[in-house]
Amino acid sequence: MNPSRKSLRSWPAALLALVLLALLLTVCVGLYRALAAAEAESQRREAASLESRIEADLAVAASTGTAMLSRMAMRLASSWPPDLAAWFGDAARLMEDERHFRSIAVLGPDLEMLWSVPAREGSRPPLSWPPAWLLAATETGTDRHPEDATVHPVDEQGEARLVFLAPIRPEQQATHWLVASASLQDLVRDALGGAPHPGVFVSGRVGDATFVVPERASGAAPSDGPWRALSLPTAAGAEALRLRLALGPSALAGRAGALPWTVLVMGSLVSVLVAAAAWLGMGTARQARGLSEANRRLVTEVHERELAERELESLLTHDSLTGLPNREGMMQWLDEALAAADPEPVIGVLYLDLDRFKDINETLGHPFGDRLIRRVPGRIQEVLGDRDRIGRLGGDEFLVVTTRASRDDVCMLANAILSGFQRPFHIDEHRLFVSASIGMTIAGSDQRSAAELIQSADAAASRAKQQGRNRLAEFDREMVDRVEARLLMSRDIREAIEAREFDVVYQPIVDLEDLTLRGVEALLRWRHRDGHEVPTPEFIRVAEETGVVHHLGRYVLRQAFEDLADWQRSGYAAPWIAVNISGAQFREPGLVADLERGLAEHDLDPSRVHVEITEEVLIENRESNRRVLEAIARLGMPIAVDDFGIGYSSLAYLKNFPVSAVKIDRGFIRNLEHGRSDQAIVRAVCGLARDLSLEVVAEGIENEAQLRRLRGSGCRLGQGFLFSRALPADEIAGLLGGGPPWGAAGPAVRTG
Repeated sequence: MNPSRKSLRSWPAALLALVLLALLLTVCVGLYRALAAAEAESQRREAASLESRIEADLAVAASTGTAMLSRMAMRLASSWPPDLAAWFGDAARLMEDERHFRSIAVLGPDLEMLWSVPAREGSRPPLSWPPAWLLAATETGTDRHPEDATVHPVDEQGEARLVFLAPIRPEQQATHWLVASASLQDLVRDALGGAPHPGVFVSGRVGDATFVVPERASGAAPSDGPWRALSLPTAAGAEALRLRLALGPSALAGRAGALPWTVLVMGSLVSVLVAAAAWLGMGTARQARGLSEANRRLVTEVHERELAERELESLLTHDSLTGLPNREGMMQWLDEALAAADPEPVIGVLYLDLDRFKDINETLGHPFGDRLIRRVPGRIQEVLGDRDRIGRLGGDEFLVVTTRASRDDVCMLANAILSGFQRPFHIDEHRLFVSASIGMTIAGSDQRSAAELIQSADAAASRAKQQGRNRLAEFDREMVDRVEARLLMSRDIREAIEAREFDVVYQPIVDLEDLTLRGVEALLRWRHRDGHEVPTPEFIRVAEETGVVHHLGRYVLRQAFEDLADWQRSGYAAPWIAVNISGAQFREPGLVADLERGLAEHDLDPSRVHVEITEEVLIENRESNRRVLEAIARLGMPIAVDDFGIGYSSLAYLKNFPVSAVKIDRGFIRNLEHGRSDQAIVRAVCGLARDLSLEVVAEGIENEAQLRRLRGSGCRLGQGFLFSRALPADEIAGLLGGGPPWGAAGPAVRTG
């Protein structure tokens, strides 16, 4: 065949091949361009997704930081002044948990730095103090709420940081500040997952301070581009944090696919794969962002739950007012100390009870008393050592556990605490002197548990109060025996009242001139169910200490009213009757109402019922008791001061209170025949009473010589065994119908 003809037949095929090739090349070029554009869009979306994730993580970090700092500020305020050791421990744990934190500090009212946790190694030094942004952040009178924790992006000497600020309000207003500084560079690094992203650079800027993550290396740097202002929960008026993201050549190279170069072979498949890749890319970006936010929320919730568990544990073992360990916390610590102690060191327990703290609460109010309670631990800690521990058991009671070389060293510590209370407490315009009673016990073989030691120290503190307060008392086994005996007698008194084992008897009070019966004194006697008679001072003292004396007082009043009414109904002129009212009864709000009700119920003349009180009633709660005495006097009931002369015997009490009579204590009558000092005292009391128009009653008259001395001193009334012992009500009724047995030569019984 002719070669030229053969070439002519192959030309259309070649042309078709060229055309087909051109068409394929055109299609491939078009597909390549579309794929390149899709890859560029995918890179942009990925960068936007990364930026959004960084912004979300920074926002969560800011919110978490303000929440944690706010809780720490609330704990500081509730236990102000704080336990510095506990605070430094909390701050150290916070910096350990949040690695991006650089420093934590507490600022005073003038923004001076009080306490701070040292900055991390390698961080820049603190800025000049106080910075302008901090002054603006703590200003009042703006639209912001100073009681809320805030966050501030700041430029600290060229380093971009996120600063958290929370007010501390010990007195319900912000007087101190808690400030923490976090590295924005570390926060962004955490947002990137902590692992390097080759070729991915994040720039940040706050004011003039900028940073790059990762740091510049091998000449690589982000390309210039627009800054994006992040939306963070920052304080009003704070500087904005701006970020920009750049992908370097290595990142772009890693994200460039081989798909454009295979378009000549698999053009149609490439189109499907590009569309699928774009669709999957968008879905993957959204899913990655959602997973990142969910993971961050989970981490935050776990962290908050751990903090809540720590706070709950602290509430169970610490006092909310002072921040000190409570009874449970001190028992745990003491049990550990006892278990770990060597035989040589001495473990001492000091139980402190403030004296008359109730008076401060009643006069200045409970909030003021709480402020004083918060001051007391600081005064005690002035003399404590590193191994000593102080806790608050409740109310005005504190516990100190100390380890010393000997018992004498424990005593020295207790006396040093007592000496510290000699200085006044200055609160507002008040200057208060508060003393304490301290009970001390030493851990020994017979009491090795924390509960036993605390109970023993408590018993010793009660002994210190009984001995006059403001002193130290050491525990001994006799205290336990006395406490047990007191508890048993208190139980027996309650049971005896129900079983009506108590008897009310009456000792006659006679006119010393004609020996006629003028009145009787109601006395309480108790014959125990075991058969023995319990001494009156003994069971009265226990009744007052255990709070059952008011039951006995009501019983005596009720029986005395009934007996006086019976004597009146007998047809004879009945004597007046004297009833003792204890100081504990005066503190009952219904005392006057009970007296008025009893008089009305039995139709008694108030002047026939005399109320006898002790000098202690005139001294203790003076204004309150004055009002009660004036109310009794308005009822028409005479008031006598019993045992006059053995207490304070102040003339002002007789002048300022509605007193009608005084009773000379039997201690001045016992040696009246030969004791010149007793004779002088009796003459003085009788002369004073005569000048003040008061009656005088002498107690404990036992012989004729005493009677003659009393008559010569001008004493008109008396009682004692010379005339009669205390008699039951029916025997007193028998005396009303005949002459008195103690004066056969005298006239018939005259009452008045």
